[in-house]
Amino acid sequence: MQATHYEAQALVHLADLASRAGGREDLVRACLSRAVAIHEATGSRLAEDLRRRLEDLGR
Repeated sequence: MQATHYEAQALVHLADLASRAGGREDLVRACLSRAVAIHEATGSRLAEDLRRRLEDLGR
């Protein structure tokens, strides 16, 4: 059994840290994109929230 939800959770935390550090939008975007893909593949409702967060980057 794969525990990809743990990977997604870690990626969101990493995105949060990178966002707080500033100047790392590329890392934030990469982490959130992968987390969205994982949540979509598993049918998680969190995918939509993360997708919105991705869309809000750079606004």
